[in-house]
Amino acid sequence: MQPFDLVQARVHARIWAELVSCGQMIEPHDMLIASAGVALGHEVATLNVQEFQRVTGLKVSQGGQCNAVLPLLIFNKNIFGGFPLPVL
Repeated sequence: MQPFDLVQARVHARIWAELVSCGQMIEPHDMLIASAGVALGHEVATLNVQEFQRVTGLKVSQGGQCNAVLPLLIFNKNIFGGFPLPVL
């Protein structure tokens, strides 16, 4: 399990700046997932491909089409004081 660290926070800031500058913002929790995916080099399997494809450098696949099975992450409501919890 990987905590949300400074590298992911910087990637999050870059993604936010890119998306807000072109008026293509995505949901806040999706942005956290995307920033973790980009920073850690993971593919994100989702049913919301259209939204995640807005993120530069993120590998996205339609839910159920990912080559590797990874646990999903959910974040508690206090994101920056909290930690990701695996959901198997």
